[in-house]
Amino acid sequence: MPATSQQHLNESFQRIDELARIRRASGSLPRSSNAEDSRALEAFWDKDAILGNGPYRSADIPALLDILQKESAVFKTYLLFSPDQSKLPQTDENTAVFQDELSRSLAFTLGVSAAALDALTDFVAQMRPGEFNDTRKQGLQQTRLGIQQFVDGAVLMIRSPALRSENRSILANALQKNAATLAATMPAAERQALAAMAMTVTAPETREALGAFVAAMQTKDCTGLCAIE
Repeated sequence: MPATSQQHLNESFQRIDELARIRRASGSLPRSSNAEDSRALEAFWDKDAILGNGPYRSADIPALLDILQKESAVFKTYLLFSPDQSKLPQTDENTAVFQDELSRSLAFTLGVSAAALDALTDFVAQMRPGEFNDTRKQGLQQTRLGIQQFVDGAVLMIRSPALRSENRSILANALQKNAATLAATMPAAERQALAAMAMTVTAPETREALGAFVAAMQTKDCTGLCAIE
């Protein structure tokens, strides 16, 4: 990972938080269509500056989980936005209104998730017999469950009738790109459920990417993290 990854992440996260406070005053959030906001968002989703290139190892786990937490926080800021704090958020409406920001956020988070799972795989592989105790298993399960929710969310968002074709493609391509890593770390039952859900998407622009994602999810192989229940 880049030596300046943590600094870049923290600075870009702080900038988005500042802009969110300003935009909330006028009933919105930072938008990709606004030049100032767009620069901040692009910095926050800058793969080269934040993730760099793999392989990702066990030593990267704390940094990767911190990235995942911050990316998740921004995603939820958009999904759970309500201009009136006394009213519950309308997530369907937010998915339509903020679809440009949500699709980019979720696509980048899927990449971070795959990197974190690579690092966790390396961590488990280095353990001696008996070191992978119940506490560590529970930690792995919690992380894996959180990541699965992002994957579920991406497939569900693709199915939204309000989503424009370019945003469907962004999400479908992210699922395809990270499918092999995701499949290798998920229990077979979860993979099959995801494949079934993805197969219900009929949008033609996603057919090739989601077809590859479904094929990865339907693999019979189950070793490493996949085999850990």
